[in-house]
Amino acid sequence: MNVGFVPDGFSQVFPDWDAVLDGFSWLGIGKTDEPRFRDNIAPYLSQTQDGLALRMETRTCILWWDKVHPAGFGT
Repeated sequence: MNVGFVPDGFSQVFPDWDAVLDGFSWLGIGKTDEPRFRDNIAPYLSQTQDGLALRMETRTCILWWDKVHPAGFGT
């Protein structure tokens, strides 16, 4: 078996902080947790003319193996 890793990630542009919070509403961030959330996500946001651009770099793992047929298979 072979294993490889390739650069990957995801991005999205939000018009403002309210939209960022809406985009992550599935996390259930309460009002008291908003400052911590903003601190944690701020390094992944940059201000652009379109709003706040989110870019999170990740890696994707790719697995592959040579296909080996049992003796007599497919003959």
